[in-house]
Amino acid sequence: MNTWPTVVITSYNKGQRLFRALESLAEQTILEFYVVVVDDCSNDELSIETLNRAVVHPWPFTVTFIKNNRNEGASFSKNKGINSANTDLIILLDADDTLPITAIKEIACTAKKHPNYDFYFGDYYNGFSIIDCSELCDKGGSELSPANLCKKWILLGSSPFWKSKWGEIGGFDERNPKSDDFELYKKWIVAGAKGRYINSIIYNWFPDQDGNQASNSSVDRAMAFFRTWNFDWKFSKPLFFYRLIKSIYLIVKK
Repeated sequence: MNTWPTVVITSYNKGQRLFRALESLAEQTILEFYVVVVDDCSNDELSIETLNRAVVHPWPFTVTFIKNNRNEGASFSKNKGINSANTDLIILLDADDTLPITAIKEIACTAKKHPNYDFYFGDYYNGFSIIDCSELCDKGGSELSPANLCKKWILLGSSPFWKSKWGEIGGFDERNPKSDDFELYKKWIVAGAKGRYINSIIYNWFPDQDGNQASNSSVDRAMAFFRTWNFDWKFSKPLFFYRLIKSIYLIVKK
């Protein structure tokens, strides 16, 4: 099986955020990965128009677009995207979130160096601050402690994993579409799976007020815009100025 990772993006009425998620992949320091986008039958005009624009955009990576015939829920869409991947290392990304520019490199390097783990987890940005997940490890180590996780559940459900290991626990539970991530971690823990900590920020999480069904209001988009630029200014000045110059260019071009 191909050793490159596959990034699986699930989207339902995420508007222009889907394009932002894909742009964060185009800005990665390595481009040796594949992308699968599963649209869960979005029905608002902005999301449909954004998806159509993304399909014809010249991305610097191989991307497959899948559209469900009806709204099936997050668990179904994630299972569908993962099953369609031709690689073993899977990186999940919600359409309203982004990956830091070094995330895929950090994940791929750790997985290659420590292949005997079932999944991997790292620090993440929640819109305003960095969440340090090292406290979930066993004392003085880099392996996830289930006891520490149960005491303080700060782990993101988007942690990368091996498709083969994911299949052994039955994938996401499609009977619980609203608690898909939590249910998957329960399966990992019950199965005695091992998680390896990555000492790096590997995810930018921008939580929505409405959960999986994100609002496309002007206020909601403005908050997402602020969080993204705020992160870039704090932790990636080059990316901040890249976005700034690109935005000015697009305005002048119009």
